[in-house]
Amino acid sequence: MLSAINESLTEAILSEEKATVEMTVEVSVKKPDQILATLAVSPELTLADVAKRIGKSLRAVERAASKLKTRP
Repeated sequence: MLSAINESLTEAILSEEKATVEMTVEVSVKKPDQILATLAVSPELTLADVAKRIGKSLRAVERAASKLKTRP
């Protein structure tokens, strides 16, 4: 009985490690901050990918990104 419980727990743990969970949290933040937060989690994303994730147009993200480049 204990071995069956142990086996079930081990299987559950292993399947949990393989599962990935993606959540979208929407808060009122300025676009540059949203861009930075998104890229901090997934630095491989393009600006087009970032735009889709934060629900803004590509052009809006490009404008906000250009402001990031000039931030002191």
